[in-house]
Amino acid sequence: VLINFLDSSPQNENEFYEVNLLKLYIQHGDAKKLSDKTKIPYRTVANDIKQIKDKLKRQHNEKNSDQGEHG
Repeated sequence: VLINFLDSSPQNENEFYEVNLLKLYIQHGDAKKLSDKTKIPYRTVANDIKQIKDKLKRQHNEKNSDQGEHG
């Protein structure tokens, strides 16, 4: 799910932000460094990363539950 998300073509501005924020987060390793680098407030970065992770977990769980039901 993570690889698909990072390789996907964003469909709107929000997805573009999420994909790129997550890529930068992976590069920099933590929200504080990313906040310093982007000048986005730390709490915003931390909250947005948490929401993106939660979204990816939901997608992963939905995908896995679908596979379990359909063989």
